[in-house]
Amino acid sequence: MKKLALVLALALAFALVPAHAEVDLSGMTLSELIELSQQVTMAMWETEEWEEVEVPIGVYEIGVDIPAKHWNIAAGDGHFPTITYASKLDASGRDAEWEDTIYEEWLMSSSYDYYEDYEGEYPESIDLDLSDGGYLIVEEGSVIFTPYTGKVDLGFK
Repeated sequence: MKKLALVLALALAFALVPAHAEVDLSGMTLSELIELSQQVTMAMWETEEWEEVEVPIGVYEIGVDIPAKHWNIAAGDGHFPTITYASKLDASGRDAEWEDTIYEEWLMSSSYDYYEDYEGEYPESIDLDLSDGGYLIVEEGSVIFTPYTGKVDLGFK
């Protein structure tokens, strides 16, 4: 009975704490703050309300920076980016060797300045299944990530 009373008291106490209560981060180390930031980012990407996010030029680890799952990836507004999905990075940590490249593609936004000159040669978006431990390299412009909403691939060709 005491345990039930304690649980009810704790539940009531947490219910009375405002959702916008401030969290004191001043005692945390830089590595703790980075880890917390990554946890918050991953939690945001996993929420039901999340619809899309613009991912700028950079190198991203799947499962750390971007959740592992099936994504729709489109060229950012007015951009002509290239994406490389690789199993590992080269010695520079900014690129991948060709033998480690799983997928590479140029994407072209329909609002890109020279779209009419190249219309049909480059996709505006792709869908890609990203797995933990892989890397996504975004160059030449930003890309837009949205949850994949296409048909499930049943493996038929």
